[in-house]
Amino acid sequence: MYVDVAETGRELCARSCFGALMQGSKVAPRGLMTMELRPGLLRMTNPKDALPTRIGRPNLSAAVGAAEALQLISGFSYPDLLFEIAPSFRNYTNDVGTFDGAYGPRITRMLEESVIPRLMADPDTRQAIATIYDESDALRPTSRDYPCTLSLHFLVRDGKLCLAVTMRSNDIWLGLPYDLFQFTQLQCTVANGLDLAVGDYTHLANSFHLYERNWKDAEKVEHRPQAPLSNEAFHTNHLTGIGRKGMPWSEITQRAEALLYGHPLPDPTMTEKWYARVLAPAHEALAARVG
Repeated sequence: MYVDVAETGRELCARSCFGALMQGSKVAPRGLMTMELRPGLLRMTNPKDALPTRIGRPNLSAAVGAAEALQLISGFSYPDLLFEIAPSFRNYTNDVGTFDGAYGPRITRMLEESVIPRLMADPDTRQAIATIYDESDALRPTSRDYPCTLSLHFLVRDGKLCLAVTMRSNDIWLGLPYDLFQFTQLQCTVANGLDLAVGDYTHLANSFHLYERNWKDAEKVEHRPQAPLSNEAFHTNHLTGIGRKGMPWSEITQRAEALLYGHPLPDPTMTEKWYARVLAPAHEALAARVG
């Protein structure tokens, strides 16, 4: 079992690469060789600093993280935006160009009708759970997009909102940076809706792995990542989710939807300004193509 506790996503992602290379076992699902840690358990003590910048990792896209987080929070799936940011996403769509496993549409009702009401009614509850992997995935014979995430479990402890995510499978190189970011941004956003501080984040992957094609790049990652530059402070290292403390959940999701589709907000927070700025090039390219 691989266990790591750190303050930031930067530290967790960097050390997970090193851990897989040094401690992993060779496993080759579908004939593709990986170094696997089984399981991998991570805990982040500052979920507002989850995007793993400044670790020497090439091709990390803040725009991918922003788009995935907004889809999760808003409850929408916007394939065209992802294709504009990273055309390789087309490799995971079905025959009609959508994603079988899109997370946002799967959990939006559970958040609105179960997770948030339960936490409001009983802050000590252990029943605030949203599930992603479901019966349709188990019975679907083939898909390019089986969800890797099983469940999200929200807990309020010591007056802070904590989140524990369980995954069947997690690619340390391609998936982990964006998974840590989107789920902690959801955590911060739900905390805003509940008017709570943000607690720790726990991430459990039953197969925590690094594909052979990424081994050489992973060797170059900084195992002791640098501290963020001062001018990065709110850009990537203090992102507080969507909305403001005490805002109704319906208003928060509307704000996330507006940002996802490139519509301006009249009174954006610093974090919402970051989302708008990061996604502006993709929105402009889409608008130009339609025009």
